[in-house]
Amino acid sequence: MNSSSISNMPFHGNGYSYRLRFNFGIFLSLILLSGTWLPCQAQTQLSEAEFVKAVLANPVNMRAPELALRQQQQLLKSAPGIDRLRLSMATDPYDPTEIALEQDIAFPSVYVRRYALQRAQVHYAQAALNLNKYDLIRKAKELYVQWQWLIGRSEVMRVQDSLFEKMALSASRSFDAGQVNALEKQFAANRYGHAHNSFLLAAEQADAFGKQASILAALQTPILPVSGSETFLPESAPIDTSHLQNPVLALQEQAVQRNRSEASLQRAEAWPGFSAGIGFGLGDEVKQRPFGIRAGLTLPIYFWQSSARIAAAQTGVREAEARQQEGLQEWKLQTAAAESASHRAQESLRYFEAKALPRATEIINTAFRLFAAGQISYSDFLRNVSEAFDNRIAWQQARYDYQLATINLQYLKGIL
Repeated sequence: MNSSSISNMPFHGNGYSYRLRFNFGIFLSLILLSGTWLPCQAQTQLSEAEFVKAVLANPVNMRAPELALRQQQQLLKSAPGIDRLRLSMATDPYDPTEIALEQDIAFPSVYVRRYALQRAQVHYAQAALNLNKYDLIRKAKELYVQWQWLIGRSEVMRVQDSLFEKMALSASRSFDAGQVNALEKQFAANRYGHAHNSFLLAAEQADAFGKQASILAALQTPILPVSGSETFLPESAPIDTSHLQNPVLALQEQAVQRNRSEASLQRAEAWPGFSAGIGFGLGDEVKQRPFGIRAGLTLPIYFWQSSARIAAAQTGVREAEARQQEGLQEWKLQTAAAESASHRAQESLRYFEAKALPRATEIINTAFRLFAAGQISYSDFLRNVSEAFDNRIAWQQARYDYQLATINLQYLKGIL
């Protein structure tokens, strides 16, 4: 039976006679295609990889940690920390006036330890930069998939809104013609009201995320993610991460190394140092011996200060190691939870793609056939169609949950 004959056929649902006033074939096609959307011509469509690349290229996102690393690299040139040259002048009523140049020289291992400490600072800054970049990639990926999900959900609700609007108008005309009662009319209008409100909220939320994406990527032109409407069955193969390390753990490891270098420096500075210089006499009486040599030792006689600094540095090492162990434990807890969440999300998505989505299509086809045959009313038709749309929206949610769980697990595994 074609749609033109359907539109002229009287229907009987729950004892009431009414006519179908619009072409159901069009709306059935809209429902079946409700997971797809077409970007506007004025908008640029970006894949996830392109969006992440644009976010990383935004200098605002990476400028601060890059400058912090550059600062530590610049400080590496002055890492030995040679003391200032001292210039002094001494006068005495019984000796000639003398001008002296003196230089304190630390024990040689001090300069080596200072350089090692600054090099550890550079490595720590590099690890912090890597972590900042890694967190930025995660933020971009999460925003992208959430934006993709919001657009997909908004499109499903747009099609639902359009269909329910036509149903509400048809029910109103049928009521005016005396073919349906007021309850059927109000039910159709109420369904449309809820659908329209949900669509407006979803569209606004999707638009807001689009603006956030443009700001994060520093793009002036409107952008859109690629369509996320296609179905896919997630792979269940385990991820090999034996050679990888989470950047958070890498940063904690560098913190331990930095504190160990600090402890080594404090021990080296507890050794005696040297001082050397040259003095020049002034006046006629010093012509036979115009200059003299000075040499001496710098003794750490205030041993309690050195001992306190060494003890504090060793405590710093233990604290960094404790934080590292705490971080490792937290990483294990989060990874275990993420693996469980990923498995649950995977199973949920498999259910929706294997069963719920085909069932939604069958519900729509059956509801259409029964309504066209006059065997169900407006309200029954809308209930069934709403159920089908709910299935598709739930599938969008399951897909988003799986993608988000995958990103979180990959982040913890160090493979983003």
